[in-house]
Amino acid sequence: IVDYKYSSAVNTKKKVEDVTLLQGPLYVSGARKDHDVSAMVYYNVRTDPNHQVPKPFGWGTVPGVNANFGQLTDEWVTEGLTKARRAVEEFRSGRVLPRPLDAKNCRYCDFRDACRWEFTAAIGAAGN
Repeated sequence: IVDYKYSSAVNTKKKVEDVTLLQGPLYVSGARKDHDVSAMVYYNVRTDPNHQVPKPFGWGTVPGVNANFGQLTDEWVTEGLTKARRAVEEFRSGRVLPRPLDAKNCRYCDFRDACRWEFTAAIGAAGN
């Protein structure tokens, strides 16, 4: 599976390193229903300001590609599906709480003007 990203190599690599993102395991799970999947790869197609050439990042192995990909395991896919199911259950129950693992990413969020993250964090801190 190849997913082309219009991001710099640095930001594309971060997508693989961020264990909270579910796109990789969900794509693999879906594709496995009809295909053998040996790799899930993000390939950045934009040259970044540091003039790094586009390159692949991902999980698994691709014959003929010399890259240091993470492991594509059944456990990785199962964990991603479990996280996705948990999120869907919370959404359906009406429980939608802002819980960013890294608040630095909030500045990129389309919903930051309506977010209750600071309020939720303050309540949690007051309870502790």
